[in-house]
Amino acid sequence: MESLIKCPTCHTTYPREPKDNCYHCGYPFHGTEKEKAVFVATKIMNRDRIVDTTKSIRRARYILFALGGINLLLALLPGFYYYPVQVILGGLLALIYLVLGYFAKRYPLGSILTALILLLSLYAINAYLEPFSLIRGILWKVLLLIGLVYALVDVLKANRLRKQSEYLSTLTYK
Repeated sequence: MESLIKCPTCHTTYPREPKDNCYHCGYPFHGTEKEKAVFVATKIMNRDRIVDTTKSIRRARYILFALGGINLLLALLPGFYYYPVQVILGGLLALIYLVLGYFAKRYPLGSILTALILLLSLYAINAYLEPFSLIRGILWKVLLLIGLVYALVDVLKANRLRKQSEYLSTLTYK
C-alpha cells in the first residue's frame, strides 16, 4: 500500500510522486535541492507581496473614507459653500468616495483607479478655475496622491503575480 505524497508548497495530495512538477503550484519534485529551495522562497516572497498589497488597499480605503468624510462634513457645514449646487456636488462627491472606499476591498483595482482619476480631475478643474487652489494644501494633496498611486501600483503587481501562478491566484485580499 502506497502512502500519499503531499506537495510541500501548496499541500496538494498525490497517490504517488508526480513525474514532473506539482500540477497545482509547479513545485519541482525531481529538481535539485537548490531548485526546490529557490522555488519555495519565490513562492513565499510572492505570497508576502500579496499580503503587503492587502495593507496598501487598507490604507487606500482609509484615504477614500477620509476624503468622503471631509467632503460630507464640508457639504453639511453651514456657510462653507455659497450655493446650493456646491452643497449637492460636495455631498455627491462624498458619497462617491465612500462607495469607492467600501468597494476597494472587493474590487481594489477599479475602485482605486477611479478614485485617483476623480481626485486628479478635481485638482485640474480647481486649478483651472482658481490657479492658487493648486498650491493651497499642497502637502495633503501630494500625500493623498502618493497613497493612492502606491496602492494602485501594489494592486497591479499583485494581480500580475496572481496571474502567473494558479496557487497564488487562490489568495484573496483580506
